[in-house]
Amino acid sequence: MATLEDFVKHVDKEIEINKLAEQSQKDSRPKKRDEAIKKLKEYSYNSLKDLGTPGIDFSKETPETISENYVNLGLKYITNTSRQDSAMLLTSKFDDIAKKIKKESLESLALIKEIQEKGNNKDYSEVLSLYVQYLSTKSLVEKYEKGQPLNNEEKHKIVSGGAMKAEEEMRKKLKAKGYSNDVQDYAGALADIAAKEGHISEKYIKEGTKNLVKEAEKEFRDYEKDKGKSITDYVVSTLDKMRKGDTKDFEEARMLIYQAAKE
Repeated sequence: MATLEDFVKHVDKEIEINKLAEQSQKDSRPKKRDEAIKKLKEYSYNSLKDLGTPGIDFSKETPETISENYVNLGLKYITNTSRQDSAMLLTSKFDDIAKKIKKESLESLALIKEIQEKGNNKDYSEVLSLYVQYLSTKSLVEKYEKGQPLNNEEKHKIVSGGAMKAEEEMRKKLKAKGYSNDVQDYAGALADIAAKEGHISEKYIKEGTKNLVKEAEKEFRDYEKDKGKSITDYVVSTLDKMRKGDTKDFEEARMLIYQAAKE
């Protein structure tokens, strides 16, 4: 049963009609306005025909000949039924819908204002903190890889990742030669000095930045596994709470679920 797909289809239709309506009134290009008006008339005509609307002889009338009143009423009918169809699915099939959304898409909602304001932040504070740390590290590495300017703190973190990689390789060499842990510890001291004096090569930095992201994600995922508290649990429980709230909360939950489903 394609519950999530049906939910998305209903919201897609509602949004499409609203966008076309706006384009038909505000687009500065006459051709685009006319195209939007034509589509709106066709949508309205077909919906009224499917409904069996009295007063319209569909064997003679066309989308261009039905009255403006019929067109407007037909569009309201489409948007309202689409909204209600998606709302009914969200009410009756919430668990099925949530289960079919990609994990990463649900996680992306965790830091959205509406979720944070209504979520159980106390019980999930630690995992949220680790998630933020992971995203921050990931964003920093992407910034570095794109060659964007870094501040001193960001540079230090990037270089420290390279130092860790250099230390790791030196330790392997010393261990392979049979040296004790005490001697292997010199690798850490040498890497620290190299980092402070700016002697970490670009090779180590590039490899080290990947490790920074992996370590941050590992710490985050290990916590989820060990504590049994995941970011997706936090998001889904918050969305569930919102959909059971007032009209405003329900509408916010509906559109956030749609946003995640479309990613």
